[in-house]
Amino acid sequence: MKSRSFKLNITLWFVLLAGTVLLAFGFQFLTVIERIVYERVDRELEVLVNSEARQPLGPNFTTTLPLSLRSRYGNEQPAKFIVRAADRAGKVLYVSPRWPSGLPENGLPVLPAFSEKVDGTPRSSQKSGRLGRGPRGVRGSLGDAVAVQGLVFATVRVGDQSWRFAAIGNEQAVFLAGLSLADVESDLRRSRNAFLVAVPVLLAVLFAVGWVLAGWAIRPVKAIAQTTAGITAHSLSDRVPPGGAAREFRQLIDVINEMLERLETSFHQAARFSADAAHELKTPLTVLQGQLESAIQQAAPGSDEQQRYNALSEEVQRLKSIVQRLLLLARADARQLTLNVEPVDLSALLASAAEDIGIIAPQLRVETQIQPGVTVAADRALLRQAIGNLTSNAVKYNADGGLVRLALEAGDQRARVTVSNTGPAIPAEERDRIFERFYRAKESRSRQVDGAGLGLSLAREIARAHRGDLFLDTTGDSLTSFVLVLPRA
Repeated sequence: MKSRSFKLNITLWFVLLAGTVLLAFGFQFLTVIERIVYERVDRELEVLVNSEARQPLGPNFTTTLPLSLRSRYGNEQPAKFIVRAADRAGKVLYVSPRWPSGLPENGLPVLPAFSEKVDGTPRSSQKSGRLGRGPRGVRGSLGDAVAVQGLVFATVRVGDQSWRFAAIGNEQAVFLAGLSLADVESDLRRSRNAFLVAVPVLLAVLFAVGWVLAGWAIRPVKAIAQTTAGITAHSLSDRVPPGGAAREFRQLIDVINEMLERLETSFHQAARFSADAAHELKTPLTVLQGQLESAIQQAAPGSDEQQRYNALSEEVQRLKSIVQRLLLLARADARQLTLNVEPVDLSALLASAAEDIGIIAPQLRVETQIQPGVTVAADRALLRQAIGNLTSNAVKYNADGGLVRLALEAGDQRARVTVSNTGPAIPAEERDRIFERFYRAKESRSRQVDGAGLGLSLAREIARAHRGDLFLDTTGDSLTSFVLVLPRA
């Protein structure tokens, strides 16, 4: 299963955490706003009923009450509040014209029976100042003793409209004041809708911010990945630059650089050992081959002894070839493969290779599609060896009476050599390993086919030393083709 991006994970966690905090804060904010709004409504109702209940009823109460409300709230009063006053017997003394007709009585706030003590304090000690703002001399005066009882709130719904009521009483009457919550609920609803609309926008902004922050946070990881991706056997001396990385990333960079240093040391030791071993083996193998050739000449012609010496000489020659290739590979690994670069007629070199195939394997058909006059800048000996390795494989792994095709085409910058042959195809699972050293495909591991599994590897190293490349062309169905690409002279 494909894993999710670490950057995306960081961003999603950031959005989740920040979004949760944002939503919690938003809902808490809306709750506080709603509580504040309702408390403001309750304070307005409290001021209204208190101002009326703390004044004794005058003889013209039903006339003076509307005047008092209008003087206090202006012409907005009829549209803002509804008021009802009733005596202690329950007789309605005054009711606002806009009092809802379907208002349920059992939903209104109810006061208990009036007591001589209000909140544990004797009624006679309750003095009220001039809280009323009515016309001068109409209702109450400073020093009037009016005891009030309770302050009870209730919310009542009539049809599709809600009302908030406050009730307060004195020894003469009970006052009810109500305020429509339509505007309040409309404002709260708009606030909630605005918040719900803003949530997706804020989450998108948080995602964008989180994506940028995550990219900035993992920037050192990208630098590490880019540097390490470019490190090959020929660039083990490269190191990951620490730059301005944070302490945790700097520790990771130090560990990677130490690992690269150990790998570089081990690789150079192995390459040096291979080169030294190959170099040291050249002399004894040359001496051994000379001794065998001398023994072959001294042995009786056609004798068993001469045949054994010939077989041993062939094995020694094979060992010398392997040692020579190992030495070249070791030098290539250490980037010490010396090139004697000169203009080389690649067309003539391929034509000569085609003639050699006709001599070595006359049973095979040889086809050539060689563009004439193609010149490359290369080491002639090494390039001849690379092409020889390719043609040798085309001959060794071919079918009886098969075909070898040599093609050369060139552009302004590159020359492309294609060596194709019939025979058993390379299995798909082995195509990635054919350039490994000493690796031989299953069909070719028999000693009946000469080779050590170094030819293709050496040919590719020679191509890359010339700033070219060698690869297997898998586009053809009937032929096995290797493509050698070289820069033009």
